[in-house]
Amino acid sequence: MVPPSKLYGRLTYKWANPETPLAPLPQWLLSLMLEAQRQRKVIPQGLRFACSPGDQWLSQALAKAHEGNRNAVGFWLACQLRDDKIPESEARSSILTYANLAPQGREQYTSKEAIASVRSAYKRPPREPARRIRP
Repeated sequence: MVPPSKLYGRLTYKWANPETPLAPLPQWLLSLMLEAQRQRKVIPQGLRFACSPGDQWLSQALAKAHEGNRNAVGFWLACQLRDDKIPESEARSSILTYANLAPQGREQYTSKEAIASVRSAYKRPPREPARRIRP
């Protein structure tokens, strides 16, 4: 996060130390950005980018999310991650990313709600993994 990004739609981030270099772009974020670009513009055939199963589920969840269904989609995401045998610690990271990137409306979708979805999903036995749609 960089200024003037907002934390929970209220507080703004500030640089603690302006001399600190920026961290490298995470692969999952690069994948999301490339997917968004691909949806707007055709990428030449044969040029594909690899991303993890968790990133694919995250992308699908973000595409489905809107005000009124964010919690349900968050639970769906948590279940897909569980069914795909992704460790709960990685699922927490993905669901927190989802909570931060999902469209916000009048009511905030909080990280607390997102983590509750992961806990609930991982308490249940996994189903057969769904077939992934290839990017």
